[in-house]
Amino acid sequence: QMAAFDPTAMGGFKSDQLAAFDTTAVAGIGKDQMAALAPTAMGGFKSDQLAAFDTSAVAGLTAAQMTAFDPTAMGGFKADQLAAFDATAMGGLGKDQMAALDPTAMGGLGKDQMAALDPLAMAGLSATQMLSIDATAMGGLGKDQMAALDVTAMGGFKADQMAALDPLAMGGFKADQMAALDPLALAGLAGNQMAALDPLAMGGLKANQMAALDPLAMAGLGKDQMAALDAAAMSGLKADQMAALDPLAMAGLGADQLGGLAPTAMGGFDQTKINALDVAAIAGFKSDQMAALP
Repeated sequence: QMAAFDPTAMGGFKSDQLAAFDTTAVAGIGKDQMAALAPTAMGGFKSDQLAAFDTSAVAGLTAAQMTAFDPTAMGGFKADQLAAFDATAMGGLGKDQMAALDPTAMGGLGKDQMAALDPLAMAGLSATQMLSIDATAMGGLGKDQMAALDVTAMGGFKADQMAALDPLAMGGFKADQMAALDPLALAGLAGNQMAALDPLAMGGLKANQMAALDPLAMAGLGKDQMAALDAAAMSGLKADQMAALDPLAMAGLGADQLGGLAPTAMGGFDQTKINALDVAAIAGFKSDQMAALP
């Protein structure tokens, strides 16, 4: 019966009427009918009704309609339904609605849909939700969206997701967000991504996170970024990582930072890197480090 309604008539339904629909009836709503529903009525839908939507029908939803969904209903959406959303509709989602999405549904989101999300909505995501996002979708995220992520969500990133991030998006990370990343996730970063990080964000990295970085990623670091590293984090660096650093980046290191290096990391130094060090930084070297120089 629902399928037989003229789409132009659907705009007459009010929220309390939509709330009364049986889930089997909701399944009969088509794309054009869905698009014609009044945004003010969408708040009447409940989670079991959203779960019953046909995937072809959710493609008709608009941003204004998405905004009006009750957050408590959003958990009804499944991965195949999220995959069917028009990218323009995603911009209507808010923080509370994003927070209510089932983590198992997040894998349905694509790159263009992620790109359309309001940064304010990103703040609602949790670590378990982030963990479920397909790596191929991560490339849609921009700098403002990354900056808006809650610190507690950062622990959900995996290496393949980090590897898929647009380098331009990396500039959105802040120190507290970097500190919350799983070291295993940092192993996915490349040189061009590291190069795009705000130096202020580098201060959040800890020794075990530095140890996890791929040597090829280290080559992307610049002078200002190295200067911003916490001295305690330097102990995580290994010889092959030091060997990969650009000599120009070495000029950013201070005495405290050099003093924090493990003697085993000194094998990565060569004459070019030594020559690049600031004179004042040399005072940071300890005897066991000097003994370990090649």
